[in-house]
Amino acid sequence: MIHLRDGANTQYVTGTAMLLDIYGDFLAKNNQKVTCGSKQFDSTRLLAFTKQQMDYLLGSNPERRSYMVGFGNNPPTQAHHRGASVPVLGPTEVVSCPMSFVNWFTKNAPNPNELTGAILGGPDRYDHFTDKRWTSSMTEPCTYINSMAVGTLAKLASHLA
Repeated sequence: MIHLRDGANTQYVTGTAMLLDIYGDFLAKNNQKVTCGSKQFDSTRLLAFTKQQMDYLLGSNPERRSYMVGFGNNPPTQAHHRGASVPVLGPTEVVSCPMSFVNWFTKNAPNPNELTGAILGGPDRYDHFTDKRWTSSMTEPCTYINSMAVGTLAKLASHLA
């Protein structure tokens, strides 16, 4: 997996994958290759690399676990997300920010509300992943991770059809 830094590293994985998909389309349209050092890569190779990166996020990795909530083998269950971690409450119950930390943030249990399909921040450079909502650098489902994944996954799905 591409690794630039610990802390929501999957943003770089999905972002790079999307950029390589776009660049690969440009290369294919113009029947060109890109040269990197002494090697040349065509659009097919770029697409294969983006697939490898997405496969890694979805479970083809040393931990054999998915980093997408509700998908694949051993997916995360404690996304760092208030809406996922606060249970459904009665209409008269009040939730304040400080009390949500006291009552639910540090509770070591799966979230009562699943964020199906959310890709989380992911593992560190050594492929260690702690599925606890308080390890936000690993468990936060950021829009800048997931929005990039949508384009890449759509592209990959169109090539499988």
